[in-house]
Amino acid sequence: MSTHTDTQQPANSLMRLKRAPEGQGNGNALLLAGESFSLTQGLVVWFPLFTALCYGFIAPFTFTIWGENNLLLIIAIWLCSWAVLTLFTLAAGTGRHVYYVDLNRREISHTNTNQTVPLALKLTKGTDGDTFGLSQPLDSGWHLDVNERTLSELTSEEAEAIPVWRPASLKECFEAKLKDGSLSTLFIFINIPLAVVNFVMATGSVFVITQLAMLAAWFSSLLISWLLEWRDYRALVRS
Repeated sequence: MSTHTDTQQPANSLMRLKRAPEGQGNGNALLLAGESFSLTQGLVVWFPLFTALCYGFIAPFTFTIWGENNLLLIIAIWLCSWAVLTLFTLAAGTGRHVYYVDLNRREISHTNTNQTVPLALKLTKGTDGDTFGLSQPLDSGWHLDVNERTLSELTSEEAEAIPVWRPASLKECFEAKLKDGSLSTLFIFINIPLAVVNFVMATGSVFVITQLAMLAAWFSSLLISWLLEWRDYRALVRS
């Protein structure tokens, strides 16, 4: 039976990793920035969009000024809470998984939880084939852009070749967002049910306000993601 269903990823997959700048480890020990926390993405980055959509779908059914004012009050409270949470997130802590890899000891540490486990693999058999995972999985899960097997077989030479992480400029982030299709998804697919609801309820003004709010939320998500990435980068450099 082949054990390569979880095949070794090509060498260029290591280029997706984010290594801390020079001075943060060496060829046998390195810091790697992983994915952002899902809670950070949901509660900080995308919450304004969720709020805009709530307004767009609920406002047509308020029927009275009293109901609309109550909805606006709830949204205002949500946004104030979101602003406080966002400022706190930007000022303290980290919103990203960070790993310390010791190639001499063949260990990986999740620095956010101070958990260290060996880079030893365990073969797991499944209906889709056999996969390799850590024999002692991290409690926080795996949040790197390569699989466990690729990292466990990492050599010092390959580690040195991993690109040093440097966040993109705001302009580069904006251009990348325009190309990734998120704006088209937002204003085409999500707008279909929104347009139907507002057409049936004859609330065209709500639909227009929602469009402006969604666009503002998209720009805020872009800006906040960029600020968070730079915050995480600075935290990684200081670590």
